[in-house]
Amino acid sequence: MNRIGIIGLGNMGSAILKALKDEKKWILSAYDENKDQMAFWKDEAKESIEDLAKDSDVVIIAVKPDVITPSFLESIKSGPKGFVSIAAGVEIPYLEKHLSSKNISRFMPNIAARMKKAATAISFSKEAEDEFKSTATGIARSFGDVFPIKEEKMNAFTAISGSFIAYALLFLDASAYGGVKVGMSYKDALSIVKSTTESALSLLSEGGTPGAIIPQVCSAGGTTVEGITKLYETGFQDSIVKAIDSTYQKARKMEEEKRK
Repeated sequence: MNRIGIIGLGNMGSAILKALKDEKKWILSAYDENKDQMAFWKDEAKESIEDLAKDSDVVIIAVKPDVITPSFLESIKSGPKGFVSIAAGVEIPYLEKHLSSKNISRFMPNIAARMKKAATAISFSKEAEDEFKSTATGIARSFGDVFPIKEEKMNAFTAISGSFIAYALLFLDASAYGGVKVGMSYKDALSIVKSTTESALSLLSEGGTPGAIIPQVCSAGGTTVEGITKLYETGFQDSIVKAIDSTYQKARKMEEEKRK
């Protein structure tokens, strides 16, 4: 299964296409209603989603959830041996029903796929064949780390990865502006914050937890514990938990609406 077709060339679809193209082991085709995107990927462009499906072993559905209607799925179900969807809120049973296929996978990547640094959850239909599972996993690994999970955990993964990357960037942006407030340029502050974030992640790579490492940075009566105390006072942790829970609930609601 090395003929891969991608429908939808937005941020995620384009990132996946680029990653697969860089590997040079796939025969690729792509389709998007945006003519500018089609012109950019002219070597892979197909005239229609039907043409793409006919010439693909696996089709990656990278369009927005509201595009994935029964009629849309009916138009691509003939030809491919398997299908991958990256749409939030569109469950495997729905895809199985309208694609008449047992080889279905759901991905939940994040936008760092374009840097080949995505964290991607991957789930399969119960009767998916081993060859399809191997191909789908290989596709996901082309743009980052892969986390096989049960589909019922997909919404939780969306909250702590697919969407969370924006929350992490918001924290870095706020930290850089904090640097501006105390006299640094935004550019310099952001460079320092980025480097320090990598420092923090390197400590976690030793196998410790954030809760175990933080006290090592906090000297009694020192500057760090002063800042940590202020974060507690302003509800920093509670805000993060609430943001993740809100994302999770939104993803669940999208699934429920799709089932109707």
